[in-house]
Amino acid sequence: MKSRYVAQGDDDPVYSYLRGLAVAEEAAELSRLLYVGCTRARERLHLTSALDLAEEEGTPVQWKKPALHTALAALWPAISASAPDPDAETTKSVGREETGVPLRRLPAQWHLPQVPESIPAAAGADSMSDRDPVEFDWARETARRIGTVAHRLLRQLAGEGIERWDGQRVTSERKRVTRELAALGLTGSEVSVAVEEVLSAIAATIADSRGRWVFDPGHADAFSEYALTGVHDEKFVHLVLDRTFVDREGIRWIVDFKLSRHGGADAGAFLDRERERYRTQLETYAQVMREIDPRPIRVGLYFPLVPGWREWAPAL
Repeated sequence: MKSRYVAQGDDDPVYSYLRGLAVAEEAAELSRLLYVGCTRARERLHLTSALDLAEEEGTPVQWKKPALHTALAALWPAISASAPDPDAETTKSVGREETGVPLRRLPAQWHLPQVPESIPAAAGADSMSDRDPVEFDWARETARRIGTVAHRLLRQLAGEGIERWDGQRVTSERKRVTRELAALGLTGSEVSVAVEEVLSAIAATIADSRGRWVFDPGHADAFSEYALTGVHDEKFVHLVLDRTFVDREGIRWIVDFKLSRHGGADAGAFLDRERERYRTQLETYAQVMREIDPRPIRVGLYFPLVPGWREWAPAL
């Protein structure tokens, strides 16, 4: 910071007054910066400083007052009384000894080691959405946008706790859902239909015992929209798990939400077909998760609008 002090050799009262104003202004600015820095701490604040010793013949060893116009000088009146007394024997050489950096030389015959072959990723890491896409007859843009907004709300529900959500809370999100769907490009009557679909999915989840279990706050190591990168089929893949957690039996669950409906009579057969349709996707999630978690893994498909559930232990 450029100093604004007036030349100290000038004894003119006006200059002395201006010099005092400049000193006070810089002190106030330093205090402000110190306050801003200290109040940004989220949980704990640690301040460190190196102090010299004030050693005078016949007097106890004390800390030397910090230099003027420093942050420590601003804090000193408040912390000096609680600062531990210095130990003359152990602090005498603190900060005064200089140690050289050890010099290490490579042998003359040393050669750079050969870099091992990397995992092939010619066009960058794959996303599961780009690899072997699942074909649906209903997977149009509107359905994908409904899924996007519904997943956002489910993630918020998980973060706040499912016990804080009820029918009234779901209804209160109507305006927000409408705005988000419109921002994704839906217009006219599409928006109204899509809003009802999103809100119905959330309401069905909190009313269903399976949905409440998936979002049970008692689960350990729980995450929603959990991003994961790993290796599958010798390529990097980027995954996003709708929901993952460890239950009370120590099983790691990976749950994928599906917002499809079933209008026919045989809901069980529909759910079985969906399980086979998504089996590869869910088992890929499990294989990548296995690289970072040795616990038993089960995967599940949750259909809040059916309602329905299918689970299995993937072959790993």
